[in-house]
Amino acid sequence: MKKLLMIGTVATSLFLASCSKDQAVVKDLDGTWTITEFSTDGVAMDISGFTTKEITFTSCKLKAEDVCPATTTIGSADFSQVETFTYSISGDGTILTTNTVSRVSTVGGVSETTTCTEECSTVNTIVEQTSTSLVYTSTRDDGKVDKMTLTKK
Repeated sequence: MKKLLMIGTVATSLFLASCSKDQAVVKDLDGTWTITEFSTDGVAMDISGFTTKEITFTSCKLKAEDVCPATTTIGSADFSQVETFTYSISGDGTILTTNTVSRVSTVGGVSETTTCTEECSTVNTIVEQTSTSLVYTSTRDDGKVDKMTLTKK
């Protein structure tokens, strides 16, 4: 009986520690971040032409199956895109899952809104995370690996 009680206590402790690590990452992410690098399979994309390249994560209290709101804003002189999505942190703070809700793209003053109606989730692996730096990767369906580097404003 004592062994079962101890196993239950250890399992609960591990679960709470995991939740604490996930919540700590959510707390660190809270705020606006500048996209400083984006690459695919190690080849950097030139993002210098974008005047705005930000992701804003909104903090929330994570419980099982909870998600937090966020937005990505990218823009240049004749183009802008605002994407609304939700995110969650799992795996002891090593997994960032995003789910696109909608996207508004404006080109030459003409806007188009798209809403995600199918599977719109992306599972990202957090490579590096501090209170001021975030690097994560995701693997596309075609096997290519995207890498995003963010710095907190």
